[in-house]
Parts: sequence; C-alpha cells; structure tokens
Amino acid sequence: MRLDVFDSIFHYHCFEFVTKESVEDFRLFHEKHSSKVEISYHQHEHYELLFHIAGNVTFYACGNDYSLSPGDIMLIRPGELHRQVFEGEHGFDMMTVLVNPSFVEKLSTKQPNVNGFFEIVSERNSIHIHPDKDRSDSIKSAVTKLERAYNSSKGRLKYDYFIEFIFMLNSLFTDSDCRLSVLRSNPKISSILDFINNNLHHDLSLDVIADKFFISKYHLLREFTKYTGCTLHQYILHEKLAMAKKLIDNGHTLDMVYKKCGFDGYSTFCNAFKKRFGIAPKKYSGKYL
Repeated sequence: MRLDVFDSIFHYHCFEFVTKESVEDFRLFHEKHSSKVEISYHQHEHYELLFHIAGNVTFYACGNDYSLSPGDIMLIRPGELHRQVFEGEHGFDMMTVLVNPSFVEKLSTKQPNVNGFFEIVSERNSIHIHPDKDRSDSIKSAVTKLERAYNSSKGRLKYDYFIEFIFMLNSLFTDSDCRLSVLRSNPKISSILDFINNNLHHDLSLDVIADKFFISKYHLLREFTKYTGCTLHQYILHEKLAMAKKLIDNGHTLDMVYKKCGFDGYSTFCNAFKKRFGIAPKKYSGKYL
C-alpha cells in the first residue's frame, strides 16, 4: 500500500534544492500514520536524522537493512540513497530532522563538537543507534522541545534546542552502553555498491557486474534487491542522476554531463533527469546563467 500524500512529502524533501532557492538551516517533520507505508528510494542533499517513536520500520541504506525499534535513531549522510518501509497493525510515529551541510559548516565555527559529529556520520555513510530506554527517553524529550520551538515564533530557541539535540547524539558515540548496529549486511553487495559509485561513466550492465564479482545474474538481482530494497537498474539510474545534478551545479556543460554519467545519448539523459527532478536539465542549468 502506498500513501500518496506521505510519499509526496518525501518527494518534496528530495527535490527542494533543485531550484537553488533560499534553504533553511534545518527542517523538522513529525509524521504519523495508522497503516502500512512504503517510501521509495530517494536522496537528500542534506543530513537526515530520524528518531523512531513507534511502529515497525525497516530502513534500507548502503547495502544494509536496519530493523528499527521505538527509540532508535538513524543518521544518513547527504547523497546516500535510502528508503523506508513502515508496517504493522498500529502504524508508525517518527520525527525527521533534515540539516543543511552549509549550516553545519557555519555552526562549526562556534561549536566545533557539532562539526565532529557530522563528520562521523559522513565517514560511516549511515548509522543505526539503539540507546537504552533512559537515553531514548532523554532524546525524545530533547526532540519534543525542539519541535515545539520549531513550530513557535521563537526562532532563537529552536537553534538552542537543535544544538542540545546534536550534543546529546554526539555523546552516544562515546558511551559504551549505546549499541551501534547493522542488523543485516552483505559484503559482496557492499562491494558492488562501491564499484557502481566509482564507475558510473563505465559500462554497468548486468553482465559486466555479474562477471566482475563472479556471481550469477539471477543471484545478483535477487540479492541486490534483498539488501538494498531496489533493483540494480533503479540504483544505478539514481546514482547517475545524482552525479549529473552535482556536475550541473558545478557548472559543467550538459554535453559533458550526460557522457560522464554514462548515458548513451542526450535524449535518454534528458528524459530521465526530467522524470527524476521534475525539470529539464537545460532549464535547470539555465538557473545558473
């Protein structure tokens, strides 16, 4: 079952930076629903901090799948492809904070520990934290205060509570009682993901990847979907388009972009880009002229 309104919210998250308009330092979302919801694969150009309050959720990222319990936290670095599946009779309840990397850089000049925390997240790609109940309750209290300040007119207070929240998360990394876990992973799939990400401009056909990693095509497709939550083709296309968008942002010509990202022609690239981001690459690149 797909919840269109919920999926559209995450669609907005994914593509809000496409227009390169003014971006907030961070955004907070509190989502609840009473039935199963499946969020398709997506990426952000910002950090994502997810605090799971209630319900059953499986989080797919970096070739791993994480089964989250109430009180768990997921941290995702910018650009990392991920998806969530919420299921169960009683629905779900979660808080999500999206943080602009430029805000982290600005904040780190005054709060060095904040920058250190986000560097850890970037190095590990994705992190699953399973704190004990006392720490989980403390984090929930901090997030609740942040939410109240965020939704009020007290702008300064929301920044104070945001820093408090980050410091609290940072302390979990030095606490031996806090469990960081990857509940299920596949080393071969992780290696395949690295290979794809480093060779987007090369031939990434099913035959090439299967031969490279000495695995049957059928087994590769089955295991890839099992551990990433999307098909091999979907993942490669997502990564190619994410790379294309970054290259355009950095001023590269469209002719160079589609070739460097491994598309077999401009028309194929144009159609895929427009479907993914809701804007033609030529029009998107024109925003920088």
